Amino acid sequence: MTESDWTESLPRTLKMRFDGIGTYVTALLEESGLQERLSASNVKKIQLSAFLKLLDEFLRDGTEAAIHAVDAFASLDISGFRIGAQEFEGRNQSVMRGAKLSEALRRALADNEAVRHFVETDRPLREAILSLARTLSNDRRVD
Repeated sequence: MTESDWTESLPRTLKMRFDGIGTYVTALLEESGLQERLSASNVKKIQLSAFLKLLDEFLRDGTEAAIHAVDAFASLDISGFRIGAQEFEGRNQSVMRGAKLSEALRRALADNEAVRHFVETDRPLREAILSLARTLSNDRRVD
């Protein structure tokens, strides 16, 4: 499967998100003057890294929102709530799903230290992208 093929297998909403992030990365690289110093492969690497970072943040933010909602209901003496078939109560599977998926994503990236570090950094996305682009354009290892 080629690099472009795997994105075709994504659900439509994720594919649209990936394409949007890719457009953002390309525009940022052009604006900063780094695009011409990067190979197409390195641009794709940056786009994928940005997508994975935002996916990880989405999963973690979802867990935080679920925890906040459950705690808010608990403060009203309501033990939980349902959304469709999912029951949210305490720190059950539904509440913690995003955090568990984030951890699985991070474990999957364990063999690629550079991408894992990029995903786990607290830097804002723009700053992280530009740092990675500078590193790759200088053909250095990602720190």
